[in-house]
Amino acid sequence: MAIVELRELAEAAQKDYASEIVAGLVNNEIRDLQSEIDDSANIEFIELNSGRGWRIYRRTVMFVLFTVVHEMYPSSEVVSWSYREHLDRAFTISSTPMPTPTRS
Repeated sequence: MAIVELRELAEAAQKDYASEIVAGLVNNEIRDLQSEIDDSANIEFIELNSGRGWRIYRRTVMFVLFTVVHEMYPSSEVVSWSYREHLDRAFTISSTPMPTPTRS
């Protein structure tokens, strides 16, 4: 048993996959490629060309978008995001921060 980064195992296995490996299913738990895991764990790789792979990719792109907006325009925030499969992608940036919802 050794602790390894999932990325190392993905790079070694990539030649056996039709599309880019974007994450891993480690003992039935989705893990990012930077995760350190026990190399004796049950590992399945998630490819970009799968439904789960595309969802992971879209969430990553949204995270990058939100981060860039925050860094470039600190007083602004992304207040809505719309993604309609095969149609269009849209987002709205507000220069006035939205109020924080209160819990009842």
